[in-house]
Amino acid sequence: MVKKLCFFLLLPVLGYSQSLNISVADQTAGNQYATFGFDQQNVTISGGGISFPVNGRQFGNVLTFGVTPGYRAVGILQNSMDGAKSLLLNTAADTLAAYSTISLNYSDPSLGIYPFDSGEVLLRNNIANFTLYNSMGAIITSGSSGSQSERGESISEVAFDPLGKTIVMYTPKIKQENGVGSQAVILSDDNATNNIFYSGDRSIKHLSIADNGQFVVLVTEEEGTDDAAVILDRYGNELNSISSEEELDGAYFAGDNEEVLLHSRRRALVYSTLQGERLGSTSFRSPLVLAQYFSEDQTIIGVTGNKVENTDIYRDLEFHAVNLDKREIARTELDGALATDPNIDLKFLREGRGQYRLMGSNKIINLRASF
Repeated sequence: MVKKLCFFLLLPVLGYSQSLNISVADQTAGNQYATFGFDQQNVTISGGGISFPVNGRQFGNVLTFGVTPGYRAVGILQNSMDGAKSLLLNTAADTLAAYSTISLNYSDPSLGIYPFDSGEVLLRNNIANFTLYNSMGAIITSGSSGSQSERGESISEVAFDPLGKTIVMYTPKIKQENGVGSQAVILSDDNATNNIFYSGDRSIKHLSIADNGQFVVLVTEEEGTDDAAVILDRYGNELNSISSEEELDGAYFAGDNEEVLLHSRRRALVYSTLQGERLGSTSFRSPLVLAQYFSEDQTIIGVTGNKVENTDIYRDLEFHAVNLDKREIARTELDGALATDPNIDLKFLREGRGQYRLMGSNKIINLRASF
């Protein structure tokens, strides 16, 4: 079978058939760097506290926080007189759930809270242990992704689909006798874990899950070899492996899961998930902040910019739309800067044909692409 390869260079748009218009959502137009737009409201995160401008409600002694994938609720892990408390709040600061958690070490830098769109909340108790709570505060299950390596390992990370149907805990780096390995496990409903990936010589750079929870993609690396994206089903069966000469930074499934986008610092590549056929690629002159592929429109949407040193602020921002079907490119600049937060996912949401919304920064950005 002859594979069709489509290559793009990001050049100025010469015709008039392509356009990319962007605008800042009205609710976030005046937001400073510490205030983020969620759903229909803004939330301010500053100095160990969280406040809601809509009604002035404030929460202090916040150990860590998280935001649901749909940006409709905020999970807070709060230090109180009676011990650690978990709160789930909607964007109007109404309390959806509140309960005490298991005993925690408040000084532990690995503490994390991950609320799902389903109302369940996952808590990272320490470097490797996680506990899943239902909306009433009862424990559903718990598990660990620790390898027990005597040589040491990195803090465990976690990835999940919006409803929390598939929760993957992974250890990006495990020190081995002759190198660095890694592992990934799925949290099950019976206080157990199911191993879906293990390598004695490759570390995990990135891991993400399809929105329906059925597929997992890992970006792995080993010194002296090409980076690789390993695609698994939720049971750990390897479906495909795609090697790349690029130093990959991330991988994301398209909406129908039939395509996967891989990206490096200045390049985005779209592959068929199962066949591994490269469907198209594009290069960028500036560092990529984010890139996603939308199969419904056959379009890569990306944003490039320069990160301000020692901050999560990006300047010199430019938005890009690359249509693989028509082989056309459009781009436009955004005045000013955008602030992000490591506890908030930055991603594009599709609003309709050629219409997208950037969520997870201090300003919500609306995009309209036409080809």
